[in-house]
Amino acid sequence: GKGRPALRQLSSPGTTAPRNYNVDLIKLLSCLAVIGLHVFYNKNSVASSVIYYLCGFSVPSFFMSTGYFVMNRQTADRTYAVRKFLGLLRLLLLWDILEFGVRVIIRAAKGQDLSAFGPVGLAKAVVRSIIQKGALWETMWHFWYLAALMILYLLLPLLYRLYVGDQSPDGRFSSLFRLWAGL
Repeated sequence: GKGRPALRQLSSPGTTAPRNYNVDLIKLLSCLAVIGLHVFYNKNSVASSVIYYLCGFSVPSFFMSTGYFVMNRQTADRTYAVRKFLGLLRLLLLWDILEFGVRVIIRAAKGQDLSAFGPVGLAKAVVRSIIQKGALWETMWHFWYLAALMILYLLLPLLYRLYVGDQSPDGRFSSLFRLWAGL
């Protein structure tokens, strides 16, 4: 009949299930709560502390909802995992290079020594940033999530094999628990 067309639930590319908008809503609320964590961090009022702790659900729920979409793919082979890993690595490298460039400009404007800021210095700073150490990490600590996601994508083919290897919920839980426990 006439009226608005029905909203189709579109699944994400490569997923096995229809799009679950509830999980999208959880991710949206988690993103807003992460903003709350940053805005209300280290404030000296009871109200700020309450809001900060109410927003504490954000990081675990965002991780879990991301895992929901990643693990509900039709396949999670090495090619997909490497492509996602390299995409995140490119993003991290871009920010590292921009941050490094800003540091060079600031030091040059102050007339400070730039001998440690050549190509070798950039390479060292980028490597230290990826392992979350060094000067770049001091100002870019909020990128810890990208590094954690990169590790997830490196483990994805193994996790996916464990997850789809036994279709029963108990079997999946058992496999993932054994992986977590290192057994």
